[in-house]
Amino acid sequence: MKKFNFQLVSAFFFSLLFFSCSQNEQNISSTASSEKNSICTASELGLSEADFSKLTPKQREQRAANIKLSEFVSLKDSVYSLTISQKEAEAMGISEEMYKNALNEMKVANEAIAKCNKEGKPITLTDVKPSIQESKKKSNIVSKLISGRASGNQYGHIETYGNTEGYDAFMPREQISNVLFYCQSNAAITPVYTCKTYIFGKWNYGTAVGCLGVETKVKVLLAASGAGLTAKLCFATTDSNGGRCNWRAV
Repeated sequence: MKKFNFQLVSAFFFSLLFFSCSQNEQNISSTASSEKNSICTASELGLSEADFSKLTPKQREQRAANIKLSEFVSLKDSVYSLTISQKEAEAMGISEEMYKNALNEMKVANEAIAKCNKEGKPITLTDVKPSIQESKKKSNIVSKLISGRASGNQYGHIETYGNTEGYDAFMPREQISNVLFYCQSNAAITPVYTCKTYIFGKWNYGTAVGCLGVETKVKVLLAASGAGLTAKLCFATTDSNGGRCNWRAV
């Protein structure tokens, strides 16, 4: 009887030991994948050194994971989705956390698209996979524009660090009628960009869905220009990690 009890205790102990070792191996594997994604260079993430330095290690890891996931994005009936499972993503070195974060960001984007469609507001959708493939043929690292407000070209830069709006302002010359926003996200695969102009008591806006690593152009009308009027510019993205845009008056 004692021998039987000893065998049971031994079996139980070794089962616990095996389970613990298995869990440790999984955690080590997950950590290794996470570290591999987080040590990417600025050029590998399609960023300038300046923009790269502004991202946290976790945001760099998310961007690296989302660059891989961008190859598996489907657009149907104004809804974006991933065509790769979590298990398949993990086999590519993408952690469960990064995969779920990507899905959540895509859900927020889909909700923003649905809201625009419901309210009858125009929104430009981007087919992610072809855009990603096209961007790979050329460098898409965009430098920050130093602000220019005087005569001649009028341009500037806006950055955000979450979902809140970023702002800028300038005094448009008489012949200026629009502002072009060149938008990029920090990590989200399908960021929704909302760009606005405000002048002479009137707002105008443009909304578009972009894709990670690709510059998305949004053109927004100015209600007036000249006569010493000041135009306010707003930029926002659904990317919880924030984003940035260069703008130019045209």
